[in-house]
Amino acid sequence: MGAFLSLLSSLFHTPQPITFWTPKTPAYIDYQDHPYGRFGPKFAEKGTSAHINAPPEEIERLSIPAFVERAVPSLHKPFKPTWYLPNGHLQTIYCILGDFTKVNLVHYYRKILHFPDGGSIALDLAGAPSLPPTAPILVVCHGLAGGSYESYVRDVLAEVVGSKQQGGWGWRGAVCNFRGCGGTKLTSPQLYSAGNTNDLRAALLYLSIRFPGAPMVGIGFSLGAGVLTRYLGEEGERSRLRAGMALGCPWDLHKNGERLEENWFVRNTYSKAMGTNLRLFIKSHLPEILAHPRGQNVKHHIDDLFRFHSPSIRTVDSHVTKHLGGHTPPFPFATVDAYYRWASCHTWLPSIRVPFLAVNADDDPIVNRRMLPLQEIQGSDWCVLGVTRGGGHLGWFTGNQHPPTRWIHTPILQFAHAAIRDYVPPAGRSTPGWERKDGWVYQVDEAGGRGEVEIGYKEEDGEEELVSIEDKMATRLLFGR
Repeated sequence: MGAFLSLLSSLFHTPQPITFWTPKTPAYIDYQDHPYGRFGPKFAEKGTSAHINAPPEEIERLSIPAFVERAVPSLHKPFKPTWYLPNGHLQTIYCILGDFTKVNLVHYYRKILHFPDGGSIALDLAGAPSLPPTAPILVVCHGLAGGSYESYVRDVLAEVVGSKQQGGWGWRGAVCNFRGCGGTKLTSPQLYSAGNTNDLRAALLYLSIRFPGAPMVGIGFSLGAGVLTRYLGEEGERSRLRAGMALGCPWDLHKNGERLEENWFVRNTYSKAMGTNLRLFIKSHLPEILAHPRGQNVKHHIDDLFRFHSPSIRTVDSHVTKHLGGHTPPFPFATVDAYYRWASCHTWLPSIRVPFLAVNADDDPIVNRRMLPLQEIQGSDWCVLGVTRGGGHLGWFTGNQHPPTRWIHTPILQFAHAAIRDYVPPAGRSTPGWERKDGWVYQVDEAGGRGEVEIGYKEEDGEEELVSIEDKMATRLLFGR
């Protein structure tokens, strides 16, 4: 009855405008306005960011909120949900169970990167091999236990990496599949987590060396949005990404985690679904985890975890993630709450020094709207948060076609395009240096050292060609997106 009333209400509901939260003292940036539209001739001809040298009279100063308003006009149009997906629960479930097998296929070239600690990731690259090295790159961080095959990832990349002859942008895409994700093998006991940014940092180092001069913009979804946000805050002015966008970010993991556990319906629906999914991820890599002393040290915790038929996400994090979710130190954590406080990304918002746009839905059943970082956004200089009326968790489905389109598609592309085409980064900024030694590439700091935790990689020879399709096995692992 409740679902029927919700559906009936949606049929007569007037879409509400997006609510924006902006800095009290915003940063001002240089903006070069090109009057050619989203796919103008100057951009189409050059395909890089070093491409357009606008005369001084074309450059103006804009505050970060004004930049977002100018660059992303679609955010100023209300989100109207698909009529049969009127609320956040249905939007979220359709994101998982909807059939996207026949849309937005993306061809990837998989590059395996090995790290000094024994771990590895798969970096899936997309785009024509003939592209110049300076072609822009859209870097994507996926959600919990996801990968480059995710429908929301392909929804963005299919257009971005498509050829200009077929109406695409002619950019590159790069999906950072976290450790053990995207069909990759786990090569160390260390797992990925919401607070572990070093693997993304190493992937960006690789991209900056392989494609020198290529401007990069980052997009993160859910857990990946937290990783991206934290990276941008940690790096500040030294970020290798010139802008970032976070979708469905969980922000304060401690407070949001408490809400997931306190609400009976949410705990038994969403928290246990995510926990069960993450436990299956751990089970699939159990031999690799237990093959190392660090994994053996927590074997009794893992054994306890597998006694739960349907564990919540907090239960999994208590038994495994707080021990193996990152490098030592700071792992292992004494309590799961200590891990959650450390891994939360909302405290890093004031440290971000590149254009940053976040979008959350007010009916997201996983990220509570009362936990949104409104004070941190207001205390930042470079960040804007938009909150839509409806949309669920990574849903935002609109239209009556099948499958429905994603409303968030257009804001993402408009922001990424403007960050490359119109935003002029401040002069004098620099990124960390690097050195080669014994087949490895290491990031070095200003003093020439490598820091307490070495950031580096050794690339595996060759690349594997992949064609992404929706992984139907993943649809049974509810909310693993």
